[in-house]
Amino acid sequence: MNKMKFYAKSNPPESIQEHTLAALQTLENFKTAYPKVMNEQEWGLVFWAVYYHDFGKLTVSFQNKIRKALGEKLLILNPGERDIPHNFLSGAFINEGWLLKTVPDASSREILYTAIYYHHDRPEDPDLRQYLLEYLNSCVQLQMDLFQAPTVPGVSYIRPDKFRLRYLSQNLILKYNKHDDLLPVPMEVLSSYIKVKGFLNRVDYAASAHINMESLSSQQIGEQTLHYMKATHKLPLRPAQVYMQDHLEDNLVVVAATGSGKTEAALLWINQSKAFYTLPLVVSINAIYQRIKDQIHYKQAAILHSNALSIYFEREKQNQGDDQLPPMQKYQLSRLFAEPLTVCTIDQLFRFVFLYNGSEIQLATLSYSKLIIDEIQAYSPDLIAIILFGLKLITKMGGKFAIITATFPPVLYDFMDKLEIPYLSPACNGNYFYGPLRHRHRITLMQDSGIPLETVLEAGKQKRVLVMLNTVSSAQKIYRMLKQQNADVHLLHSRYIKRDRRLLEAAIQNFAPNQAHRPAACGIWVTTQVVEASLDIDFDLLITDMCTIDQLLQRMGRVYRNREYTDDQPNIIICDSKNGLKYSDKDYGVINYEVYDLSLQAIKHCLNTQQSILLDEYPGHDMKQELIQQVYGESIKRTAYYKTIKENLEILRKQQFYHIKQKTAGQMLRNIDAITVVPQPVWDKYQDDIQRLITISSHADSYEQRFKAKNRLQDYTVSISNYRNLDKIYHPECGFFVCQSGYDFDESTQTGEGFIAMRKNTNGFSEEEQFL
Repeated sequence: MNKMKFYAKSNPPESIQEHTLAALQTLENFKTAYPKVMNEQEWGLVFWAVYYHDFGKLTVSFQNKIRKALGEKLLILNPGERDIPHNFLSGAFINEGWLLKTVPDASSREILYTAIYYHHDRPEDPDLRQYLLEYLNSCVQLQMDLFQAPTVPGVSYIRPDKFRLRYLSQNLILKYNKHDDLLPVPMEVLSSYIKVKGFLNRVDYAASAHINMESLSSQQIGEQTLHYMKATHKLPLRPAQVYMQDHLEDNLVVVAATGSGKTEAALLWINQSKAFYTLPLVVSINAIYQRIKDQIHYKQAAILHSNALSIYFEREKQNQGDDQLPPMQKYQLSRLFAEPLTVCTIDQLFRFVFLYNGSEIQLATLSYSKLIIDEIQAYSPDLIAIILFGLKLITKMGGKFAIITATFPPVLYDFMDKLEIPYLSPACNGNYFYGPLRHRHRITLMQDSGIPLETVLEAGKQKRVLVMLNTVSSAQKIYRMLKQQNADVHLLHSRYIKRDRRLLEAAIQNFAPNQAHRPAACGIWVTTQVVEASLDIDFDLLITDMCTIDQLLQRMGRVYRNREYTDDQPNIIICDSKNGLKYSDKDYGVINYEVYDLSLQAIKHCLNTQQSILLDEYPGHDMKQELIQQVYGESIKRTAYYKTIKENLEILRKQQFYHIKQKTAGQMLRNIDAITVVPQPVWDKYQDDIQRLITISSHADSYEQRFKAKNRLQDYTVSISNYRNLDKIYHPECGFFVCQSGYDFDESTQTGEGFIAMRKNTNGFSEEEQFL
């Protein structure tokens, strides 16, 4: 009987046999690159999962979908045939007698069937299994006669004598979900399932995209970093760098001061492993990525966050293309975790903690990778719980992590110990690595006080002055008041449209560069916490709202960043304004009042009766670490901060596989409460260009043209908290709202207040309402 071509893909057209052979070759390339990722039994299970995963596409309904897309003659549909997702059928094509001989271990057979059954996330009907059995025995026999199974050297396909559903949608996952605690299935079984399922998905996606699952590199990031340091600094390795280089196979918590070289230390620790480098802010990620690419000259670093493709296009535009790969291909490699080093946000990786169908991809990849978590204290308690639970799973799977940070809340050690997360923390100098500077900051506290405008105005005539507020509305208010006094002042917060914010970020870095030799300058920048840990800037004086102690130390890091301070006048003025405090879950504040109060008491205790104090930061007397210990030691266990971490860990521990969708997991991780808007004044000014870009983004022939137009559209937008009662009109063709609001920015002077929200009420619009 003549065989017929059965399709797996339509764009480009590809048969089941062709796609399967391409996927098996992708798997073989992966095994060659990382032979120790799995044992031989697991490699065998992935092989058979890949071999069989698309057999369910033999159905007439599926083939007709492809044929219709290709303009080919449709097959005759069997009476009563339903459209069945192919992943539910594929496992039934395994010959059970052959399988019992080839895979004698029962749990391994469960792993194989379950991985194939769930390799796509498709809805199940309540009566699906009964219909599947009837369908397989009545409708697929003819297709089987016409099908040419993939021909692989050394593998003989044995056709099933009967279609059985003995294992389909059974056993492993359902066993897990009968329990209310993590890991009721033996860890070695669950680990094997996650690897088999995760690598099946990765192989399938890579083969479908016609790219390698892993991009191999002749460079090693550790060697390249060492070469850069020797060529640039010509200094011996610093203690943090020596420590991490001496513990390449350990999980680490490294707390190190500014100037101690912790970024290079982390790259040395990665050595020759596949790795992910995570940071809390996109601006920080972009800066680290550019540093790795342009200073360390490591070619195969990737970047992955919500705006990553724009970075690739921008680098191509500036003739900084990566290995001559076009941006779309580079982005595709990033999304498939194919590059040896990826710099990314937590939400790109840690969705796996919600155990949705597909989460195995991240966890399986992290099982043979190293993970850097930079500045963990910058995350909310909700995200810290997610990170800690993720580290538990990663280390159970065999992956490695290193937390590197300037301030580490000591209470997190307690959580890590309770979760049985293995880690090392250096036993020297109170577990802390120091930079070369002993004194950088002299602090004073203004109790029950807002920002002292006269002090700001006078200092701004002689120094680079940074004023940091806890909320956008207070920053805008201080900015207006200083402008009224004809001060040389600029403003930066999160409520500028994207292109204006880029201008402001470049401007503040040009004004206060972190450089040893720079010209003298004076002036004032008013900002919110957007510059806490994201921009490499160095001011002469900081005047700031009181905040949590970890935030406060981060803010101090924007002043005298790499300079010794010996003056008897404070260069850090802390104002106990109580601005932006959050007293309950219903409040829209940004700072937990309990942690604020503990931090305030710690500062008062540090000052004692003195007007100001120079903070020591050297072995044997580290006043900054003492402040952290006072706030985040035993005292923190009485606060909502601690309770939130504990409760969220308990929720994560009791969740079940596949009970939520991937999209929901992403939303939960990002804690989305924002909408994208174009302020009305921006719409009015640039409407012609916006409408042109909307047309291109919707109707251009190529994906690249459409993406570039959508990316340009984003330049006119700003992200605004969704709780506001704003008057807005949704534009579905571009995915944003046009919002009745004010917007103030002068591109020539790079000044202005940015987005000015107006709350709609029964009398029209009230005064500006801009809390966050």
